[in-house]
Amino acid sequence: MKSELSINRAGSKLANLKVSEIVSLPPMIKDPESSMNILYDAVSKCLYSLGTTDDNQLCVIITEDIYDSYKIESLDLILVALKNGRSGKYGKVYGKLNTIVISEWISKVQEEVAIAREKMIHNKKIARELESERSVADTEKVKEYLKKWKENIAPKNFQLPKPKEEDKNTLGSRVKKNLK
Repeated sequence: MKSELSINRAGSKLANLKVSEIVSLPPMIKDPESSMNILYDAVSKCLYSLGTTDDNQLCVIITEDIYDSYKIESLDLILVALKNGRSGKYGKVYGKLNTIVISEWISKVQEEVAIAREKMIHNKKIARELESERSVADTEKVKEYLKKWKENIAPKNFQLPKPKEEDKNTLGSRVKKNLK
């Protein structure tokens, strides 16, 4: 019963899961028992939908092979591969479904995930570079503005106003006097 709940949760999550989100998901090896149960249900569903008779032994073998080969991948990556393969996204399956065919499906999703990961890294790098350029540009703009202000706007004999008599007794003015 627990595995059915898990696969239902995973199945509903898959409807909205994007390949770019798979990048940060934990590997199956973190929870092997639950992963194997969910994986078994997904493989069984895949075998059934592709017309393979209810062959429990084949399902167990494929599940174990996939887990052993891809335990460092996220379960969602495998589920996306099974879902996409079952729906024909990777072409028609000729003959019986086996570990080799599913491994090809998984490789295609891994490629999509790698491309998404590279895009994320590239976008973060561009964002950092743009932020760096903005801060440099902002500093340069301030310097340019101050220079123009001094040259064009500020009066020629511009001086800071002298402190009033009541301001002379402030802490800052007393410190200045003591430093002289």
